[in-house]
Amino acid sequence: MRNPKKESGVVLLVSLLLLLLITIVGFSMMDTSNLEVKMASTKELKAISFQTAESILDESLTEPGAIDLLGRSLNAFFADPNDPTWPTEDNYAYTGYDFGERDVDARGDSETRFLGTASTIGYSIRKGSSGIETYYYEVEANGLTVNPNISSNHFQGVFVEAPRVN
Repeated sequence: MRNPKKESGVVLLVSLLLLLLITIVGFSMMDTSNLEVKMASTKELKAISFQTAESILDESLTEPGAIDLLGRSLNAFFADPNDPTWPTEDNYAYTGYDFGERDVDARGDSETRFLGTASTIGYSIRKGSSGIETYYYEVEANGLTVNPNISSNHFQGVFVEAPRVN
């Protein structure tokens, strides 16, 4: 027959080792979950930054106060076709994105550059004659989420048909 007093210490030691092992596994799982949360949060903020840049591009081309394709751009060509005076930079701020427990501050800016004239379908028919010219612009939009700093840069080409300056 076995002596129960000798075996009671072994059971305690084994149970303490199992408790230590379970604790270590639990802490490593928590570290993995924290990393996954950070990765998901960064991916979400990158998507917000992407959408901010896309919104800025859209506003730069469609908002009457930002870029007026039928007004200032054509007047700029009449003044000097090599240096049109489109607005060079517009700033946008999108505050108050509410995602439950946090508030995301997204902002950005856009810049429009004149790149020159461009050939289009039927260009050879019009070349050398007075009439319509196709001018090529590039719009750059930068979207940024403030904390943490995650940014997206987007470029879009814009062709504007306008009267030729001879």
